[in-house]
Amino acid sequence: VPGLVSGRIHILDTADPRQPKLVKVIEPRNILEKTKLTAPHTVHCLDDGRIMISMLGNAELGGPGGFLLLDDKFEIAGLWEASREGMEYNYDFWYQPRHNVMVSSEWAAPNTVVPGFKLDDVKAGKYGQQLHFWDWKERKIAKTFDLGPSGMIPLEVRFHHDPASTHGFVGAALASVMG
Repeated sequence: VPGLVSGRIHILDTADPRQPKLVKVIEPRNILEKTKLTAPHTVHCLDDGRIMISMLGNAELGGPGGFLLLDDKFEIAGLWEASREGMEYNYDFWYQPRHNVMVSSEWAAPNTVVPGFKLDDVKAGKYGQQLHFWDWKERKIAKTFDLGPSGMIPLEVRFHHDPASTHGFVGAALASVMG
């Protein structure tokens, strides 16, 4: 399986940055067995000690993927989302629990991107153009914004560094637009 979908997660202890130590390897088959998710991407530490990882694909390397949770001992704790209703694809995410929101972006399913980029896949709707605004407490999509042709393939999502701010941005890769 190509590198994008190897699915292996390495946990490193970097307390001594000059001598990082491999603590654990989470094998893709374990993730697949417990969550039916593949292709890890973005990693964020949550305020309760858990770790959340956006996963690009489902068991068949299709969309929409989801969000894997690891507990404070780096064990698979399950899925973060209560529902994936409204998701076609998954990619990056950023959360602001102070505002009860998470924003996630869309790229494409692993089985679309692994063979390489093809403009015909864009025309066929195999790449995303939506941002999903999640209710953080309910773990469900509250609102989805379709960015249209000028927002094709929205990737990295970021909020301002000020946790009180409600502003953020996303870069759309195909259109080279910042929103």
